[in-house]
Amino acid sequence: MADKQPQRPTTPPRPSSPPAPRPSAPTPQREEKSLPRVPLPPVKT
Repeated sequence: MADKQPQRPTTPPRPSSPPAPRPSAPTPQREEKSLPRVPLPPVKT
């Protein structure tokens, strides 16, 4: 009985972390389109 309890609570917290990185991906894409030339020059220098 003790084996089923520790395994179940440890699985839910893991999948809850991946959903966060998804919404953060669309944000950087919009910034690159609005200022594509700005981030490029500073990176090379």
